[in-house]
Amino acid sequence: MKKLIGLFVIVFALHVFGQTWLKIHKTNGVTDSVKLSDIVQIYFTNSPASIVCGTSTVDYYGTRYHTVQIGNQCWLKENLNIGAMLPVSSDQANNILIEKYCYQDDTLNCTVYGGLYQWGEALQYTNSAKPQGICPIGWHIPAIEEFQVLSAAVAGDGHALKAVGQGQGTNTSNFSGLLSGIRSTGVYYDYIHQAAKFWSSTEQTSENGQLMQLYWDIANIEVIAEGKTEGCSIRCIKD
Repeated sequence: MKKLIGLFVIVFALHVFGQTWLKIHKTNGVTDSVKLSDIVQIYFTNSPASIVCGTSTVDYYGTRYHTVQIGNQCWLKENLNIGAMLPVSSDQANNILIEKYCYQDDTLNCTVYGGLYQWGEALQYTNSAKPQGICPIGWHIPAIEEFQVLSAAVAGDGHALKAVGQGQGTNTSNFSGLLSGIRSTGVYYDYIHQAAKFWSSTEQTSENGQLMQLYWDIANIEVIAEGKTEGCSIRCIKD
């Protein structure tokens, strides 16, 4: 199955051997061919230039995300929820599908808390600067330094980043963080209603990536490294 992210133009369609093939010209200049029956993820999003942070919403693959201005940064206000659900026992792979975990393998948890993603899947297996990864066009997976700027904007108060009702969250920042738990490297789900972990694009080692961590009862905003196979939440930041 074919994964197509971003804007593209269908150049022509051709019917061959009982299959309809589309010739795709993407905005990055790449031309590709794909069977119509294999296209499972085609989606459009708002023009980044039209975004007024704090007012505009972003429609992305069937979900509407709100935006929030915190200091000089513009964030999506909800955890990303995109992709096909995998069971907790399966690792996400560099293939033609975006894949996600839903806590307890329950799609309702993805609707409420967003998906959980391994580090490589979130970045779409690239080490470029400000990687778009699975974020909409004009947005990217934040570097750990961008999470540190976020922390400074709320004076290091983790409660300010958590939604009201999420532990001791006050949500004075309007970031609306959810204690969405994780898919552990030990291949089980853990920490829902206790912790939120947000992947950054910053690699610590070939095995570990860095993330921002919030706990229900701890005011500190922690920056730690975890194994890349851990499934964590994703918040996108505007380019």
